[in-house]
Amino acid sequence: MTPTSPALTRAARGVAALLLATSLAGCGALGSSVAKKNESSPAASTSTSSEGSVEPSEEASSDPSDTSSATPGDTSSTTPTGDESGPAAQGEEQPAGEPDAPATWLANTPYVPLEGIDSVTVDGVYGGATAGNTFTLSFTFDHPNASQACIDAVAAVNKIEIPIQQMAVAKYEGNFKAFDPSSIAPTIQAAAVLSDEDLNLMDAYNDILAECANTPGEPASVVEKLPDHEGLHVQLGSADLILAGKSHGNRHIWMILANVEPEQAKTYIDAQIDLFDRTVTNAA
Repeated sequence: MTPTSPALTRAARGVAALLLATSLAGCGALGSSVAKKNESSPAASTSTSSEGSVEPSEEASSDPSDTSSATPGDTSSTTPTGDESGPAAQGEEQPAGEPDAPATWLANTPYVPLEGIDSVTVDGVYGGATAGNTFTLSFTFDHPNASQACIDAVAAVNKIEIPIQQMAVAKYEGNFKAFDPSSIAPTIQAAAVLSDEDLNLMDAYNDILAECANTPGEPASVVEKLPDHEGLHVQLGSADLILAGKSHGNRHIWMILANVEPEQAKTYIDAQIDLFDRTVTNAA
């Protein structure tokens, strides 16, 4: 099957900012990627890729509204929301999802606690032996003073490929509070993954945290553990990125937030982790 890469979402970044793109690659595979805008921008990504395809993402556009539909075989849905007086603003809890349906693990309207939320788009893909899909994590930290140990840790993450049964990705659209209002619009996405084997997904970033955290010199950088959840907070120059997630056996939630105001980011991550816990903790 010929690989194809229609974009699901593209968000352009300015100087020393992040570039977040989500794309479909190969025979119905779903992927998301954060790529550098210049040499002083950190980047991280996750994707699924099909056997025989080496294109997890395509070049990003400068048009943040540029979207297209999923390839045949994927599932896709968009949920619009009303104003901020809806259930999320009133503190109502999203009902638990189904342990074997990753799309239901994702925070969605009207419950997702994001001020300024307009809509949530969820796209999914099946894996398994016949599809040959894998979930890949990558991380880029292009600092001129990065140590060899940091460079090696980044390279190790880029080699990770996890066979999956199912995956769903949520893209959140809206006018969210920004970490840096002078930079690009905040971007939020999440992935729910059912892998073939049990593992702790966020352990993949442990060596990056250990080896890249104290990189000296300009541009000023931060690589630190999240205070309340598993994951990383990364800053490089004016760019700000949060990677958060959790695993229960072979079920995983993974989130990426770029240029999101810290309290808003924490509120969303708390709600997403809580929904994930309530949904899959007691799964067989």
